Amino acid sequence: NEWAVESAPPADAPNIVFVLVDDVGFSDIGCFGGEINTPNIDRLAEEGIRFTNFHVNPMCSPTRASLLTGLNCHAAGMGHIAQDDPGFPGYRAEIAENVATAAEVLRGAGYATLMVGKWHLCRDSDMSGGGPTKNWPCQRGFDRFYGILEAFTNLHQPHRLIDDNHVVDVDRYPDDYFLTDDLTDTAVRMIRERGASRPGQPFFLYMAHPAA
Repeated sequence: NEWAVESAPPADAPNIVFVLVDDVGFSDIGCFGGEINTPNIDRLAEEGIRFTNFHVNPMCSPTRASLLTGLNCHAAGMGHIAQDDPGFPGYRAEIAENVATAAEVLRGAGYATLMVGKWHLCRDSDMSGGGPTKNWPCQRGFDRFYGILEAFTNLHQPHRLIDDNHVVDVDRYPDDYFLTDDLTDTAVRMIRERGASRPGQPFFLYMAHPAA
């Protein structure tokens, strides 16, 4: 038997950022012809790759499952919103165990895998502090996660935030708290922390803001 060796990405491996914008129409973003001024998103589009043939599903969780797995939502096990589990294989309200996420694939290739924002890919019954956590982000390929497991929350007074695999204990939010800012600042901090400890390691960031 050979000794296990940690995979190392190629020297020119790019950093990868997935940005999923919640509840926004295709034409709302400037780089796709929208009338709303979105300069930072437009710059990301210019410097990156646009998924011009990505088929958005008509609901939230199925679209997220397709984006993270590259599969039809039913093949990924998420044919409907995550809360409902009627028992059929394509509608189990969680990403199927035999399906790999982009985070699992990239972590296996030596990437740091980071996520902030809205998950919405596990059942309501699995979202308590006691889990089970088998379909939480850190069990589906992400080294770090900060955000919400649910479909939505109050953007100024979130009912519950998750940091990796534990519920964040918040006594009181600042008066000017805004979840979008918190998530963005946390993503930047995650990238800087990883870069400081492992310089040169490429990262995969999945940024899924709950706010439009």
